[in-house]
Amino acid sequence: MNLTATKNHIFLLKRFTLIVSLLIFSHVLHAQIVINYPAAPQGLTRGMGAGNLTVKIGFGAICTNTTVTIVLPESVTYVAGSVNKTGGSLLSGAITENNISNLNAPEFIVNGITAAGDITFTISRQAICGAAASGKDTVKVASGCGVISAPVKAVSASNSYNLLAPALSMSPPVAVTGAFLNNTYTRTTTVTNGGNGCLDTLRYYVVYANGGIVNTTNNAIIANGTSFSPYRTNGDTLFYKISGATLFGGNNLLCNGETVVISEPIK
Repeated sequence: MNLTATKNHIFLLKRFTLIVSLLIFSHVLHAQIVINYPAAPQGLTRGMGAGNLTVKIGFGAICTNTTVTIVLPESVTYVAGSVNKTGGSLLSGAITENNISNLNAPEFIVNGITAAGDITFTISRQAICGAAASGKDTVKVASGCGVISAPVKAVSASNSYNLLAPALSMSPPVAVTGAFLNNTYTRTTTVTNGGNGCLDTLRYYVVYANGGIVNTTNNAIIANGTSFSPYRTNGDTLFYKISGATLFGGNNLLCNGETVVISEPIK
């Protein structure tokens, strides 16, 4: 009998058993946490409002030291204070802000996971100026998961949604020719939204250089039949905020294909 070969065989068998056990152990660890999205993530329109992300986290056992980090795409930020538990089988489960110094990747802490179960929560996020047409949020959960003696594990899941943006174009006014001094004329400009996102306020400015042209109605302009006065001036430049239900077709929004016709009475 070859004792050395037998010992080597037993050693390899133990090593193989250890590797299989570690693989099974790793699989069990990952099975402890499951991330789902009970509702489709709300798309965002750049520069306007916020939309919700709904997340459901399931726990297969008692879990402690649990943190949730949500990595948002570039130009998308978390709305501070918006995290809200909305449901779940774990009544004791709670989620609160832990570190939101980076609003692009806020971190939350989950407490009260005293048994197997789940919690559902929402956060609000908003999109600022950028070029991407879609985005993806990545949810990462790290936890000790009860009495399991193992390094902190991490599981992640992600989703995608649309990032909408308005795209404005302007038809320049027709040049006024053959004008006579002290006669009043109307200069008309048309602004069209050709993008897939809406907007609720149109900012517009007019320059009356050197006083050669003046507005005859105390600097008011007419936008889709509604009068707007400048909200501020800077030398010969007048700035306007155009908004309202009568302006944008009754819904306060200027969306794809809609126009604003702006008229100036000048002399």
